[in-house]
Amino acid sequence: MLDTGYITNLIFSRLHQILALKDLDLSLEEIKSILCDDDYNPFEVISIQMKRLKEKIKMQQKLLKELQNVSSLMEMEESSVEDLTKLLGMMKQRHEKYFIERRTSMEHHLEKLGDFLDKHTKNQCKEEE
Repeated sequence: MLDTGYITNLIFSRLHQILALKDLDLSLEEIKSILCDDDYNPFEVISIQMKRLKEKIKMQQKLLKELQNVSSLMEMEESSVEDLTKLLGMMKQRHEKYFIERRTSMEHHLEKLGDFLDKHTKNQCKEEE
């Protein structure tokens, strides 16, 4: 006979784990590979997330600096709405180019990591069966 309380606790425990890992901005695929791997390294997960967060902070600081520069320029001379939109458009293009390059690089690295994790997860899940 199944103990429904035990099963409910298992389900809530797993859900809590998933939500906690999701709070670290991990993808569902990353979460799945972590949960299937009994030998995962929590330090590695935290290190990856710290690196991602530092990169986001760096980009936000760069954007803040550019906006401060724009603000300083606007204080010195009168600018029309057209001048402002042109300037913001140029900033957006620079940022988009940077993000496209970063995204391509990250996708490449994530594909390599995904392939490794898929192989590792399949082997781990097969061993559990």
